[in-house]
Amino acid sequence: MLAIKMTFRVTQLSEDGIGAESPEKIAPLGEVLFQEMRCFFGVLPPLDVLNDTLREGEIVNGTNLMFRWRPFELSMPGYEELKREVLAHPEWETDVDETFSGTIREWSHWALVRAISKWKRWPDR
Repeated sequence: MLAIKMTFRVTQLSEDGIGAESPEKIAPLGEVLFQEMRCFFGVLPPLDVLNDTLREGEIVNGTNLMFRWRPFELSMPGYEELKREVLAHPEWETDVDETFSGTIREWSHWALVRAISKWKRWPDR
């Protein structure tokens, strides 16, 4: 199966204002989400959480890069394909953890706490 592609633009945000918007880029969805954006605390969100973000059409990551795309949703088969893609790319440092049960609003807190506790367990910390 071919990877789902995402078309997006990136803008640098700073205290001085908004930088120039990048030319349009096209890349596999998993690569954009987990290598470019790095917005999900190193874990693949559940489908409803991911679709909530994808419907927004924009997100700002931890390095103040704003990503914009045409809003869309993934189907369950598309999500399963993304999950396989994540598992095939350990360099993305993204886990598939299906233990979360809660609301869309609760997911970010759960994922952040999960990331912090994982970080604290690293031997050099």
